[in-house]
Amino acid sequence: MAYNTQENRPKRFVDFTDIPAIFRSDKLNDIEQYYNSETLAKRMANIRESIVYIRENWAQYPDMIKSLKSNMEDVNTSTNVQTLLTNVYNSKPDWTVEKDCEFFSIIRLYTSDDGYSKIFSIINRIFRDQKSTENIPLIRSAVFLVELLNIDLFKYCSLNPQFANFSGTVYRGFTLTREDLYSLETLMTEPISDRYIAVPLGLMTASTDQKIAEQFIGKLEDENIFPAIMKIHVINMKDNNLKLYTERYNSVVSSICAVDISELSGYPAEKEVLLRGPFFQLLGTTVVKCKSQNELNVFEMVMVNSNRDHISTIQLGESSGVAREVFGLLNSVTRCEFAIDFCSKAGLTGDETLYRSMLTTDLQKLQTLL
Repeated sequence: MAYNTQENRPKRFVDFTDIPAIFRSDKLNDIEQYYNSETLAKRMANIRESIVYIRENWAQYPDMIKSLKSNMEDVNTSTNVQTLLTNVYNSKPDWTVEKDCEFFSIIRLYTSDDGYSKIFSIINRIFRDQKSTENIPLIRSAVFLVELLNIDLFKYCSLNPQFANFSGTVYRGFTLTREDLYSLETLMTEPISDRYIAVPLGLMTASTDQKIAEQFIGKLEDENIFPAIMKIHVINMKDNNLKLYTERYNSVVSSICAVDISELSGYPAEKEVLLRGPFFQLLGTTVVKCKSQNELNVFEMVMVNSNRDHISTIQLGESSGVAREVFGLLNSVTRCEFAIDFCSKAGLTGDETLYRSMLTTDLQKLQTLL
């Protein structure tokens, strides 16, 4: 099945260099392709303030909805999307999982044409803008909408265990300027502890079918824009590490970082997997030939689906910082173990040695914290 993505379909499966603005703000002009190193830590710290505020002030839900509606008042969408938005505005969800049927309005909103192109793509722009955290009402509205999505994803996985703990390889298309391409290629020369990219709370759609991801790139006419594919290995944290964290901190861990939402999409043939706030360790980069492009840049990555983004984190109190550090190390250990095997099979002996050293260091840090 072929898709004419330039005309008929939303661009959930590909990041283009020309992202339009709907949430209007004079401060949203400095877009980052991704964050890593110290910039990621600072970005997450700024966003975390909004996350904590929203969870601690959930009783002010009507005001949060009012602010969200205000930010989206200029967004013209289809009748179906307006119905989904009305369902969101008229509900007050929480993290309680009930056995009755859930409509999952936020997930369906994301998978709809207008819902993504006119709402969620702009949410991604906000999270990628360097200055957006200076606009507190705007960033809170963006974080609030993602929190509603978090709740939907958590309930969806809880009520449909066949979609929980997704693991496997997924693909996402994107286009790069020459400068961006150079930046990603340069990233592979950095110490392995810095070879990662992420956009805190950012949303990405990927497909389990590489051909679909390639088709969404389309045919590029500009010789200064380069087609690329993210080949993403989604992995589970080992049961013993999950148990170590959940029992020690009595905190919920889910797999909402990667969820198969194809059955909720209007386009199930696209085999859609939603990646929510993914943290990618960059393993390698190659250039390959393919039918849809003369040359395709392939960036191979690994991410862990485990996530502790749940209302129970509010109850951690003084241990919150240590718990976050422990969970981060457990994720790093999981990625390192995969990377060691990956490098061994690929003959990357130098990187394999570096990942083994990193794994030893992380385990020592864990032992000290625990």
